[in-house]
Amino acid sequence: ATPTDSRPKGGPQTREGVRREEERREEKRQAPQKRSEDRDSGRDKAKKISPRKAATPKVKLRLNGSGLCEYGIFSWDIYHAALYLEKPTRDATKAIDSSQHKVIVLRFCRSLSASQLRSAWDAAFKANAGKQLPKYASGLRKLNKWMKAIKTKEELRFVIRPGRGVEVIDRGTSRGEIRGDDWARMFVRLYLG
Repeated sequence: ATPTDSRPKGGPQTREGVRREEERREEKRQAPQKRSEDRDSGRDKAKKISPRKAATPKVKLRLNGSGLCEYGIFSWDIYHAALYLEKPTRDATKAIDSSQHKVIVLRFCRSLSASQLRSAWDAAFKANAGKQLPKYASGLRKLNKWMKAIKTKEELRFVIRPGRGVEVIDRGTSRGEIRGDDWARMFVRLYLG
């Protein structure tokens, strides 16, 4: 650099600086595409971790579908969800309303505190039940009472039995059952509706 040229070497006006600036712009242009590819690969992971079959006592179920739950503007992976049915279907209404055994498995991609889980359940029921929320409040209180902090790769499993309700299984230990077919339908609706 000459005494009259005060620009730093490699700055935006030099050939090297222009090249770097073009590379930076190209990376920015490709960033949304990369995020989309990352989400797709996350969905692929959800399919890979969900076994094709699940068993409840005396009933064999098949994987109906699975997906990745993401949260926030950064699309943080929260959990992989898998739905198992006796008779798989592509119709969400049939999956929700059908009188058959069902299992929902949530496998967590990040650790969450008990209060984060409770807040999520509260928000999900409020969004899906609307004005009928009081009808499901008792079961929701039970569910929230059973929630404990959960770590990455741990599972919550929900076994839905026709005529009975939803059994909550936390890391292999049954916490109890929330009775009622209406409550069970609403619970499945959280994931399909």
